[in-house]
Amino acid sequence: MSKDPAFLDEIATVKNPLQNIIQLKDNDIRFSNRIIKAKNRQERYKKGYILLEGKRLIADAIQAGADLLTIFTTDRKILDTIDFSTTDLNFNVYQVSANAFRTWSDVQTSQGIMAIFAMPQPDTCPFQQRITLPITVICDNVRDPGNMGTIIRTCAAVGCDRLLAIKGCVDIWDPKVIRSGMGAHFRLPIVNDVGWETIVGHLPENSKVYLADRIYSFENKVLADDNPSKQMFEEMLEKRKQMKPSEPTEDRSYSSASNRFLPLYKNIPIECQSLWSAFANIKPTDHSTVIVGGETEGVSLQARKLTIERDGKMVYIPLLNDVESLNVGIALSVVLVELRKYYEDIVQKSYAITSKDT
Repeated sequence: MSKDPAFLDEIATVKNPLQNIIQLKDNDIRFSNRIIKAKNRQERYKKGYILLEGKRLIADAIQAGADLLTIFTTDRKILDTIDFSTTDLNFNVYQVSANAFRTWSDVQTSQGIMAIFAMPQPDTCPFQQRITLPITVICDNVRDPGNMGTIIRTCAAVGCDRLLAIKGCVDIWDPKVIRSGMGAHFRLPIVNDVGWETIVGHLPENSKVYLADRIYSFENKVLADDNPSKQMFEEMLEKRKQMKPSEPTEDRSYSSASNRFLPLYKNIPIECQSLWSAFANIKPTDHSTVIVGGETEGVSLQARKLTIERDGKMVYIPLLNDVESLNVGIALSVVLVELRKYYEDIVQKSYAITSKDT
C-alpha cells in the first residue's frame, strides 16, 4: 500500500473500505453472483463490469486509471501489496474463505484476490499518459483468448491508436483474454464486435491498408475470362475505387447476403510484399491499418475486399528452415515493430515532451 502522507491522511478521514472489510460466508451470493455475471458475456455487457484476478493484474489496472468497484480477497494482508492511492476509495472489499475462492478461481495457483472493475467505454482508454501512433489494428476471426490477449498487449506496447475486433472474434473482455493481456486492456482504445458493414466509419479515409498473411495462403488465381460475372464485377470494383466516401453509417456491400460478388474477392490478386519492403514509402503523417486473421480460418473475404478497394498490400514475414507460419500474436508483433520504425520521429518527440513534463 502507498506510504504517501496525503493518501494516508485521506484514508484516515474518509470511510476507508480497506479498513472496513466485510466478511462473507461461503454461501453468500454477493460473491458467487457477481463472479458468475462477470464471467458470462451477456451479463458482463449488461452490467458493464469485468473480472480481474491476481495482484499484478489488479495493480496494473488501478495504475492505468481503471474504475475499481469491488475486491474479493482471502486475506486482508494481500491488500498491503497493492497501491490504492490513485483510486477514489469508492469501492467495497469482501473477505471470503479460501474454499469459496478456489471454487470460482480460473488459475491453478490462486493469489487470493479478485476484483470487479467497470468496463471501459468502447474506443476509450483510462490511461492518460499514453503515446499514440497513427496505426489501427483489425482482428479478423481471432478466436483464441491467449492470442487475442497477446495482440492487445502488443498494440498497447507499440502505441497503436486503437484495436478493432470484428464480430466472430473472442470477446476482448473475457477473463482469459484479460489475463493474457496483462493490463494492456486499460492502455489501448478497443472497439469490440465491429461489423464489417461499419468498418469504413472506424478508419480515416486515406489510411494505408496492410493485410498480414502467409504468402502461400493466397492461391494465385484470377477470374477466368469466360466467367460471366467477370466484366460486371470489374466494372463495379472500379466504380467503388473511384467513389468518394460520404461517411455512410453502414456499407451493405460487405454483407454476403447483399453482395453476390463478395466470393469473387478471394481470387482478385493483391500486391504482395515482404515485411522488409512493404512499409518503405510510409511517412510519419500517414495512417496505417493492419489486418490480421485468425489461427484457423485466416482473413475473411471482407478483409480482402477492404484491402483491394483501398489499394492495399499483402504483407508477409519471410521465414526460414521450412517453418510455414508463426503464431498470430507473434506474427503481428513482428509486423508492428517493423512498422513502428517509420513513425519513430513521433515516438522520440513524445518521449521528449514527456521528459519535460516530468
